Amino acid sequence: MKHELKNAFGQTYLTIDVIKDKRWIQITWKGYLSEAIIKEGAMAVTQAVSTSELNCILNDMQLVLGPIRSSEWAAVEWAPQVAEAGLKYMALVNTPGAIAETDIATFHTRQEYFQTKVLTSLDAGKEWLRQHCPQKLTKPDLLIR
Repeated sequence: MKHELKNAFGQTYLTIDVIKDKRWIQITWKGYLSEAIIKEGAMAVTQAVSTSELNCILNDMQLVLGPIRSSEWAAVEWAPQVAEAGLKYMALVNTPGAIAETDIATFHTRQEYFQTKVLTSLDAGKEWLRQHCPQKLTKPDLLIR
């Protein structure tokens, strides 16, 4: 199941793809991300985690242009919410040297609610998730912490 969120200009800024057979949700951020867009997208991701019964995210940030000004908000306010929805592992994929690299590092070091790993390719992110995401997951498994 794939869901796209669009900005005021009709451009897709976030794609959320629930991939049950891979056992994760792949999210792809694109373009310039305002604080409002990031917050709206983050809430949509939380909803996807809550309803999908999956606890792993492949977070592709390679197409982000510019800084991510909400990394502190995401680490302090959003992370506990998405963890409560069931998230346990997030692979953060970014292009080395990208402007957003510092903001991604801030999120990675500041949030303490689920395990994250910063990687530089989707293949590396997928491999890391394969090592951490269970073969099968049911709702009761989400409640065990």
